[in-house]
Amino acid sequence: MMKQDEGAIEFGAVIILFFLSAILVSSALFVQASMIYFRKNSHEQEEKTMADKLLREITSSFQELTSYEYDNIDNPVLSNLRKKYVDYDIDLTDISSGYHLDFLSDKELQDEKLSKFLFLNDNPSEFISFRNNYGLTTDKTIWKPFLKEQAMKACVSYGWIHKSQIDSFAFKVTSSSHKTTELKSLFPLVNEMPMINVNMVSPDIITLLILRPSYKIEKSAEKAETLKNKLIQGSVIISDLSSYLDVPRDHAIFAYLGTKTAFWKIVFCYRKGMYVEAVLAAIPKQNGGIQEIIQYKLIDRVIRYER
Repeated sequence: MMKQDEGAIEFGAVIILFFLSAILVSSALFVQASMIYFRKNSHEQEEKTMADKLLREITSSFQELTSYEYDNIDNPVLSNLRKKYVDYDIDLTDISSGYHLDFLSDKELQDEKLSKFLFLNDNPSEFISFRNNYGLTTDKTIWKPFLKEQAMKACVSYGWIHKSQIDSFAFKVTSSSHKTTELKSLFPLVNEMPMINVNMVSPDIITLLILRPSYKIEKSAEKAETLKNKLIQGSVIISDLSSYLDVPRDHAIFAYLGTKTAFWKIVFCYRKGMYVEAVLAAIPKQNGGIQEIIQYKLIDRVIRYER
C-alpha cells in the first residue's frame, strides 16, 4: 500500500495514540507510546530532510544540461547522474515530449490522421466534452477511457504552452486564470519552446505532423521516412530537422518539433520502501532562442512509502 507524504504529523496517528491511552488506562504506557511515536516521526523528518538534500544535489547537477544543444537518453549529464546515484536506483524520464491533449486546439484534435491515431472511436468529440468539463490535468491516466492503447504512450500531461497555440484549451484556461492574454505576462507558461523532443519519442508519432496538409511540406511522406531513419540511427539537432524537412527554422512545425526536453521526472529510492518523485521544469530564456534554457527548476516533489 502506498502512502503520500503530507509534510506533517498525521492527525490519524495522533488519534490512535489517544485511543491507546484510553483503552489501556495507563499514563505510563501512554507516555511510552507517545515517545516511540514522536521518536519515529522525528526519524522520518530527518530522513525527509536528507532525501531533500539529495534531490537538491541532483537538481544542481542537472543545470549542466542547459549547455547542450539537444537532449537524449544517453546525454553525458544524465549518464553521470545514473552512475553517481546508482545505489539509489535513480530514474530520469522525459514527461513532456508527445501529444499534450490540453495544449491542442479543437481543430488540431480533429485532424484526420491525428484523431484516428489517438481516439478510440477515431473522433475527439467525447474527449473534448470531457476536457472542457474536467479542466487541465497533470495526470494523463484520466484520458485513458478516450484513447487507443498505443496513443497513451504518445501522450503527455506536462508541458509549456507554445505561443502559437492561443486557440488551445490550455491557453484559454491559463489566460482566463491570469486575467490576461498578453504573452509577455504569461511567460514562462507560454513560450517558444517546441512541445516534442524528437530524440525522446517514437519517430512514428512525428510522421503524423510532417504529413499534416496545413504544413504544406513538399514530398512529406519521403521526408518523414528520411527523418525516421535518421532518428533510428541516432540523435539530431534542430538544424538537422530544418535540413531533413527542407523547411525554414520559423516554419509552423517547429511549434511541435524540437530537440530539448521541457519537463523531467526524477524518481529515486532513498532507502528500501521510501521513494522520492520530483519534476524539474526547463525554464526558457525570455526573448532568447527557441530552445535556450536558463535553468532547471524543481516544481514538484512527493515522498511516498511502500509497505
